Amino acid sequence: KTYDGKSKFELETLDFEKETVPSMANLVDNLSTFIFLSLGMTNQNLSDWLVLPEQFWSAQSCFRAFKIFAENLAVVNDNAERSVGMMQQFIHRDKLEEQKQNCLKAVNLQRNLSRKEG
Repeated sequence: KTYDGKSKFELETLDFEKETVPSMANLVDNLSTFIFLSLGMTNQNLSDWLVLPEQFWSAQSCFRAFKIFAENLAVVNDNAERSVGMMQQFIHRDKLEEQKQNCLKAVNLQRNLSRKEG
């Protein structure tokens, strides 16, 4: 949805079985161009690139610049990393296995109670 609540592109209409692929331009609006503009692309360059069929993208300097950026982008799953970090701290904090198991059981019980209430 766009910032005004109107649907710019309905994903329900996306049919991967069709021969024709929808234009990528339909997936980009004024709220999603920040990353492209921060790479020095103009709206006109971006528009020229995204309306082309995919087989011609590699000829566009904007596409090549974005491809290099995307290939070198470090991606971190913050939620997963936090969960792993919390469990590592938990494992190293409590020395007795029985204490660890009791704590995990208490957390599981509390989660189940919370789900029933919600």
